[in-house]
Amino acid sequence: MHAVRSQDQRHRSYRVDRIQGARVTQRTFTPSYAVELMPSGPLTIAPAAPRAAYSQPTIRTSRTARVSGGLTYLFRCSVCNKRFDRKSYDATLRPHKNRDGRDCYGRYGVYEGTKY
Repeated sequence: MHAVRSQDQRHRSYRVDRIQGARVTQRTFTPSYAVELMPSGPLTIAPAAPRAAYSQPTIRTSRTARVSGGLTYLFRCSVCNKRFDRKSYDATLRPHKNRDGRDCYGRYGVYEGTKY
């Protein structure tokens, strides 16, 4: 089970087969995701697939082929509103020009969403 820690909003993961119980506390929080806990007893969890004893051979590809597909994160410069597409969730912006062709001093983007 994946969760967000209420104190610092950090990602956490828990093995459901090791959770011993849940209880109500007096601490209030705003849930990030809907989770339904039911008193139906132990959950049956399928075992993970066994890992192969050998590794697959690596196929070398060009950098453009590696980053061309998959999830793309969209960021917009907070100063000049120029949009940047990123393959990782990194809001840091390199030096760039604004729409007038002058150097923009913005170095951090605002997250706008994702696309495939």
